Amino acid sequence: MMNKTLNTLSSVENADASPAASPAISAAATHLTLVRCRKTVIVDKLTSERLQEAFQLVRDAADRADNVGVDEYPTISYLEHLVQRSNAAIGLRTVDDGRLAGVIIVTPCIYARSPRPTVCTAVVVTSTSVCSDAWRDVIDVAMDTARRLPEMYSACVMDVFVSCVSRLLALREAGFIITACIPHAGKVAGFPGYVSNYIMYKETGNAPQPPVNTRDRLHSLVKERALKT
Repeated sequence: MMNKTLNTLSSVENADASPAASPAISAAATHLTLVRCRKTVIVDKLTSERLQEAFQLVRDAADRADNVGVDEYPTISYLEHLVQRSNAAIGLRTVDDGRLAGVIIVTPCIYARSPRPTVCTAVVVTSTSVCSDAWRDVIDVAMDTARRLPEMYSACVMDVFVSCVSRLLALREAGFIITACIPHAGKVAGFPGYVSNYIMYKETGNAPQPPVNTRDRLHSLVKERALKT
């Protein structure tokens, strides 16, 4: 099922011209320069062959308290399930040795209350080979990925532990706003007890899908019941 996820980047002609690349639906890998740390990565679909490496990347992030809970992904099956239900799962590989430097996974938002959600969730995890400043570039790639999916998501949600100040500031710089705080959301390495989590939100620029007219639906249900009686 992992092969159903989309690779979402096309070639970037001049990554230095803007702080982030502009992904588009594509079938081929591309080279992308993270301008804030001058690192070039290869962006491609996250395949099953890379899943074990991706899981190790996530576990390493958890060990260093980098916005991944210590027990958030206890086994590889948890990550596999996330990828299977995603709309897009892509990996960032370093040009010099081909090792995985980051993953971006876009899924329908669990907070949406509709069978056709207009909001998505982006999970972004990087290795230490991507400097802290360049995480901002990866966020931009994740947002463009969400924006260009066939689902036409109108907004994106990201979770960040309150203890991850640099990640929080990067999201604020990218235009995300704090919409909620969940107390005692998870365990973070090096912190006693449970740590709270911010839910951060940003619009993608796509127009939301037309809402369901609940008044018309209610009138229809009343009419159906009247006919039955």
